[in-house]
Amino acid sequence: VDVATPLHDVLPVGPDPPAVDLLARFGPTGARRAVVVERNVPVGIVALSDLTRVLAALELRPPAPTPATGAR
Repeated sequence: VDVATPLHDVLPVGPDPPAVDLLARFGPTGARRAVVVERNVPVGIVALSDLTRVLAALELRPPAPTPATGAR
C-alpha cells in the first residue's frame, strides 16, 4: 500500500525558524509534521512531538547567566 500526504496538506518550513514560531504555525493548520525546505528542496521533517520535547527540555534547564545577574 502506497500512502502519501496530499501536497496541500504539507506544512513547509525553512531550516532556521525558532521552535516557538514553528509551534505557532502548527496550531492553526492542525498539522503534526512539517517538511523542512531549503532552496526548494526538502531536507528534513520536523514533528510536533519533536518540538514539544525540545521545548520541555529547555524549560528544565536553569536560565543562562546574564551580565545583570552574573554567573552562578
